[in-house]
This record gives sequence, C-alpha cells and structure tokens, in this order.
Amino acid sequence: MEKEMICIICPKSCKVKISYDENKEILSVTGNSCNKGLAYVKEEWTNPQRMVTGTIVIHNAIQKRLPFILSGKIPKEACLSVMEAMRQVEVDAPVQMGQILATNVADLSVDALASRSMERIE
Repeated sequence: MEKEMICIICPKSCKVKISYDENKEILSVTGNSCNKGLAYVKEEWTNPQRMVTGTIVIHNAIQKRLPFILSGKIPKEACLSVMEAMRQVEVDAPVQMGQILATNVADLSVDALASRSMERIE
C-alpha cells in the first residue's frame, strides 16, 4: 500500500511517497531530498506531533485577546483538548512575553506561554 504526503520541513515541500504493509509498518520512503525530510515523514507516520497556538481573554489591556504558544509539541489528537482547556483561561494585564499562563495544559506536561507582552490600561 502507498500514501503520499508533503514534507513541510523546508520550503522545497517534497512530495514523499510512503510504502507500507497491512500493519502500517513503513517499507520504504521515496521522494524526500534530505534526511530531515525522512525523519519528519517517519515521525508524522508513527507519532504525529503539533505545536499549538491560539488566543485567550485578557482583561484591562488595549487588546481583548492575548496570543499564546505551547512550550512544546503535543500529540496531534490532543489539539482539541488543549484548545478546550485554554478556553477557560483568562488573565489580567500586564503580561510579559514568555510568561506562563497555564501549566500542564490538558495533563500533557506542556505550559501555555504568552507570545507577546501587553501593558495594563486604566
């Protein structure tokens, strides 16, 4: 069996073809132009991970939403759980970029970090 995927490691966007057996074990990978692409495809096939970004409510700031990023990758299937958990988080200004907004988000051992600073307004 075969499946095609696009490697997103670099701007080349190689079209990679994966051959696999009935147990979904990879038999061969073709089309990648570098070893980074090969590693990406193997990880994406066996254990897809994602970086999650979003926004949360911030009070007493010039903006109503504060962007965040997780401190690490999470399993792809956990993305919705993270977003549901972060929907409950609200903060008060001031906030500094890199400040921890929530710890151990969705029990995934990652923190949510502010991805910009916001000053308090009165």
